[in-house]
Amino acid sequence: MKDLPPSAQRGFTLMESVVALVLLSLVSVVITSLNGNLFLRSGDMRGLQQSTQLLQACVDQVIGLRKTAGFDATFHCDELNALNTGFTLSVSLKPTPDHCPTGLQCKQVLISVNNIGSPVSLLFVDL
Repeated sequence: MKDLPPSAQRGFTLMESVVALVLLSLVSVVITSLNGNLFLRSGDMRGLQQSTQLLQACVDQVIGLRKTAGFDATFHCDELNALNTGFTLSVSLKPTPDHCPTGLQCKQVLISVNNIGSPVSLLFVDL
């Protein structure tokens, strides 16, 4: 068989292929290690999202109770606590706030989830 001139040879040598694979593997290891923390924190973010959704559902329930039962309703989120989500909702009334308009009766309702973050505060005014 005839040897081809060097300019007619095509393809990569075995050494070039091995060097390329080593470089690609090193780059993939570096990228994976840099993004690895994103996957570790995904559980925390999921819990935060679930607690926020549960808090919003409780706020909606309290506002619904206010609309149907009136100003003197007893506000609670017992049905949501019974779902066994791993989170505990607490609803508490704060005494009449200082910023209540003169001559009106006010209630401030504080809703929190497992004391995570700051509670949601609702101000109800009885007209």
